[in-house]
Amino acid sequence: QLAAVTALYMAMKLYSGKLIKTGDLAFVTHGVYSGEEISKMETEILFALEWRMNGPTALDFVQLFLALLPPRSTEEGTLLQAATV
Repeated sequence: QLAAVTALYMAMKLYSGKLIKTGDLAFVTHGVYSGEEISKMETEILFALEWRMNGPTALDFVQLFLALLPPRSTEEGTLLQAATV
C-alpha cells in the first residue's frame, strides 16, 4: 500500500505539475503512513529505478516555449498555433 500511495504521489508530481505535500497525502491514508514514510519510499523507488522517470517530452518543451511567444495574425502565427495543437 505504501508503494502504491508513493507511486501516486510521484505520478502527480510528474504529470500534474501541482505540488502536494506528503503530509496531505498521509492524511488521505487515514494516518496509516506518515509523510516521512512516503518521502523515504519515494527515494527508494527512485533509486530502484535508477532515477529513470519519464520527464517532459520535446513536444511539451516546444508547446511551453511557443506559449511564451506573442501571438501573430500573419501566416507565421497560424503555423505557431498549428504547432501547439
